Amino acid sequence: VTFSIIFSIHLILAIDGFVPRQLAPPIRQHTTTANNNVHVSTILLRNNKHKYNIQFTNSAAAQQNDFEIPTLVEDEVKCGDDVGRDLITHIKHLHTSVLDLTGRGLYERMNVSVTNDSSDCDFYESICRNERYVLISHGTQDDPVYNFGNLACLQAFARSWENLTSMPSRKCVISKSQDEAMRIDLMHNVTNYGFVDGEYRGYRVRGDGRFIKLTECCVWNCYDDNGEYIGQAALFDRLLSPIVDTTDAEKENNN
Repeated sequence: VTFSIIFSIHLILAIDGFVPRQLAPPIRQHTTTANNNVHVSTILLRNNKHKYNIQFTNSAAAQQNDFEIPTLVEDEVKCGDDVGRDLITHIKHLHTSVLDLTGRGLYERMNVSVTNDSSDCDFYESICRNERYVLISHGTQDDPVYNFGNLACLQAFARSWENLTSMPSRKCVISKSQDEAMRIDLMHNVTNYGFVDGEYRGYRVRGDGRFIKLTECCVWNCYDDNGEYIGQAALFDRLLSPIVDTTDAEKENNN
């Protein structure tokens, strides 16, 4: 993303003060949308002597160009850990896994008219380029890394394909928060029971500092055609999971 960065620094100085060597961590982050084309993020940093107000302004139009899933002709794009899978094979594994576990596959859940016999192009347009239903998966590493996200996912998480698929899944959760504990419980339940499907309350951190407020989702274990475990996947509807500027915990702390 091309950022136009505006540093507006207001210093409350002691007589001997200049910029401290180490800044305190952000104590509050607030993001607003100025208009349809420009998005402004403001981070407030404080320590005992100084207050810094830093704004990051970026073009929404430029962002949309970055939130693109690779094309089918990009042979170097693989999903998976050591053994890479092409996009279509990966999606079929996700579909078959959730169908076997819950009785409802991706195609039904995403309301798309494809079958396992559909062409690769139909799969790509219906699943990979779907802009409503977020489909995301991670691998089997000790610290699992995302290995797939469709177009709705990249837009919802405000991340490029390269950024998303190099990021450990734990980094999408607010560290040392109730949401982090809830995510750990969720992952344990999925590992132990195969899937979790339905109401879920939690937040996921976007690339621009805002949050996805999850209200319900399906998370499940994934397997290949040989029955080998290949990671976990999640699906949720963007219409039911709005983008918000602050979490409920932040609102309570500010009251």
